[in-house]
Amino acid sequence: MDSAREQFVENLFALHFQSLLKYGSLLIGYDRQFYHCVEECVQETLVAAFQAYEHLQVHPNVLGWLRITLENRIKHRIKKERNMLRRHQSWDDVSYVADISDEGDAIENLLQNEESKKKVEYALSILKPKERDIIILFYLKNKSIKEIATIYRTSQSVIKVQLHRIRQKMKRILDNFIFLLTLLFLKSL
Repeated sequence: MDSAREQFVENLFALHFQSLLKYGSLLIGYDRQFYHCVEECVQETLVAAFQAYEHLQVHPNVLGWLRITLENRIKHRIKKERNMLRRHQSWDDVSYVADISDEGDAIENLLQNEESKKKVEYALSILKPKERDIIILFYLKNKSIKEIATIYRTSQSVIKVQLHRIRQKMKRILDNFIFLLTLLFLKSL
């Protein structure tokens, strides 16, 4: 049963992942500020499809179901992100963010801040060893999802779901601003 479910979701991924990304980008008006939300919402949509396997097997319009699910998740996520951005704009220390000249300097300045370093170290220390390894392989060692799946002898969809869950876990630990800058920093190494 589980292998049929996994195969079903892998097929959905192969057939619809790119079109769902494009549709999600359209929904956010191609706003680069929220593009990270689109990818995460697409992954969440595929996780929801995995959970709704029995229902989707007989559904007359699976792509329509995926699009509606994606649209609902994106609307919810964008609303949450905008609220978070509004809260961050009310920080007393807005001048610190405004004085940063470019993204690279922002990451460097952020990580030079001892409190930020502690938050990142803390977030990584909370992760389980396998989660930490997957993050390190993906972001620090620039391994592809396919390569990580080969290392762990599992499917790519499993690794994608695990990466999604790890990112969600880290988001709960770190506020959104530090999380995004941390990922950008890790990716640039």
